[in-house]
Amino acid sequence: MEEGTSTPVLRFCGFSEDWRIVRLGSVLTILNGFAFSSSHAVESGVRWVKIADVGIHKMKKDNLSYLPVSFTRSHSKFILKKGDCVIALTRPILNSRLKIAMIDDEFDGALLNQRVGKIITSNHLPFIYYLLQQDRLVTIIESNIAGSDPPNLSPNEINGIQVTVPILAEQQKIAAFLTAVDNKIQLLEKKKGLLEQYKKGVMQKIFSQEIRFKDDHGKDYPDWKEGKLADVGIIIGGGTPDTSIESYWRGEINWFTPTELKSKYVESSVRRISQQGLINSSAKLLPQGAVLLSSRATVGDVSIALTDCCTNQGFQSIVVSKSNVNEFVYYWLKLNKHQLLKNASGSTFLEISKAELGKLKINVPSLQEQTKVANFLSAIDDKIKYVTTQIALTREYKKGLLQQMFV
Repeated sequence: MEEGTSTPVLRFCGFSEDWRIVRLGSVLTILNGFAFSSSHAVESGVRWVKIADVGIHKMKKDNLSYLPVSFTRSHSKFILKKGDCVIALTRPILNSRLKIAMIDDEFDGALLNQRVGKIITSNHLPFIYYLLQQDRLVTIIESNIAGSDPPNLSPNEINGIQVTVPILAEQQKIAAFLTAVDNKIQLLEKKKGLLEQYKKGVMQKIFSQEIRFKDDHGKDYPDWKEGKLADVGIIIGGGTPDTSIESYWRGEINWFTPTELKSKYVESSVRRISQQGLINSSAKLLPQGAVLLSSRATVGDVSIALTDCCTNQGFQSIVVSKSNVNEFVYYWLKLNKHQLLKNASGSTFLEISKAELGKLKINVPSLQEQTKVANFLSAIDDKIKYVTTQIALTREYKKGLLQQMFV
């Protein structure tokens, strides 16, 4: 791209002026934060924006730090205001996305720490915020900072990058539209968070029996019975065929590893084994509906198999008996991960054995009430899944806009 003029694919009505092709260094500068000492940290005071607080297009609030309020007088140059734009200057890119965010209400008045930069521009700041999110620009930045460890962003790496900018009025129009899209994403994320919080709370009440279901005639179900996890089904460990024998790994039998347990249901594995690999190893064929439980390292990750499958040795899976509901057992395991961790052991990595898993106490209702519990929690999961899909679609829509509304 040479200096001159250009226009984007998608434009608002009323704008016909060419966009100017300029160097990024003429569009913005970056103010690096102050090197506050960790010894100055206090329990409460003015918020202290560190690099860990800058997420991907949002400020993170899970590990807040504070400095004395008096520092706002001695370091007024580094006070942030709502609407300011900050960027991570060390490891600024994660999964091809730039760690850049707008300061919100909760960080209004915070102090800027070193290795976090504040973007200063005479252009419309929200427009610059979205300009820097373009895939093309992020790719160039990532290439420019490659080779240093850790990767650091400085003016030398970005000043020469060519970008295109429109007149101020068009900048404002574009930024307002994209801000509306971001607001929708934030509302959906909030809705998802509330649903997850509700699910967690209601699960605790259901399995503590604070909440009970009634049958279709409004009558109480029988009391829950205390038993052991080994009573609800058969616990089966996993196994790995010999990796040096290629024929063992050219089959159609799904073979799951703990890292693949990312959702309630799993259907297709990354690797598959043959019948020969199954026969000549300690792997066991699990039926559709088996509850797959990670028992090693990532103890407590759990999914339900939608197909017949096998697992590696990092599992203790449960083939739930016909007198119980696999989804009920799944939700119980999800809620009681702390019990699994408590009973796990190991010096290199944590692992819960088949024997220890089977000893865990579990209160079990009638089959009918198990079904109602499972259906109720599944309905909440369906709502969470729907909102999650909406978030993904809206993010993809925004990505398309960034590609077409910028040059």
